[in-house]
Amino acid sequence: MQNAKHTMRTFAAIEVPVGLRLKSALRELRVDLAREKVKWVDFSTLHLTLFFLGETSAKTVGSLSESLARELAGISRFQINLKGLGIFGPRGNPKVVWVGVEPCEPLVALQRIVAGCVVPCGYPPDERGFNPHITVGRVKGVGNPPLLYDAVAASRNILFQQTLADRVILYESTLTPGGAVYSPLVTQRLKP
Repeated sequence: MQNAKHTMRTFAAIEVPVGLRLKSALRELRVDLAREKVKWVDFSTLHLTLFFLGETSAKTVGSLSESLARELAGISRFQINLKGLGIFGPRGNPKVVWVGVEPCEPLVALQRIVAGCVVPCGYPPDERGFNPHITVGRVKGVGNPPLLYDAVAASRNILFQQTLADRVILYESTLTPGGAVYSPLVTQRLKP
């Protein structure tokens, strides 16, 4: 049993398997931007974050597990559309390259339920609101900003894939020199 004082970085998310069309687009983007300083996210770890908790005690993980199981028991799985690429950060200082997720009522409702489980545990709601996206690259430096923006803009309206949202996973995020490693702590399946 873990010591209750031990904390870990956690977040609740939907796992996103990468289909062929998205994989092809992301590989092409990596080639186009090969000279830029972008830390690309491994395809096997792509996810749609529903709530980032940050430092979390083992005791809180236990409470959250019970709360998520109770609150998500009646929620049915649903499809989400992964569409377009975009960039977070000011025009001259891009920070993140992302794949868009079209907002849909089941997704918004699911995020609201997850937040409803997390906020009572002492985590503040995200003041920016829920902006569904999948981070695919973290920009460390760009020598040719127009190249980055043009490469992303070329895929702005492409529907890459539909993905089944069939479970919510509470992940532990461990930072390593090679990037973050995500380990599932709690998995709550949604109704078929």
